[in-house]
Amino acid sequence: MQRNMVFLVLIRIHAFENFFFSAYALGNVYSENSGCVSKDGKLMFGSNYGLVVITPGKIVNNSTVTPIAAFTNLRINGIAMRPGDVDSPLDRSLIYTDEIELKYFQNSFCHRFLYI
Repeated sequence: MQRNMVFLVLIRIHAFENFFFSAYALGNVYSENSGCVSKDGKLMFGSNYGLVVITPGKIVNNSTVTPIAAFTNLRINGIAMRPGDVDSPLDRSLIYTDEIELKYFQNSFCHRFLYI
């Protein structure tokens, strides 16, 4: 176990797999020396949000799922852009927008995204 994830070591093929059990980044932070195995084989770890109990047999390998990036926020020249706002390049919600065209003076932008 590392501080921010649980990983499985696959000795025969010289590899390992990482497991994250919380969508919230800080929910994957575990306390040092707080792990143990119960009599029925469940793994238990102390985290910043309490006790995390993992049943290894119920973990599903979803390596065939490809994450999709979804843009969730756009700021141009430090101003949050919303559909219909003055000088906004958005005509609908950012998550449904395929292309954005900026005006000449909109030369500074930042965005936020998440994987779904």
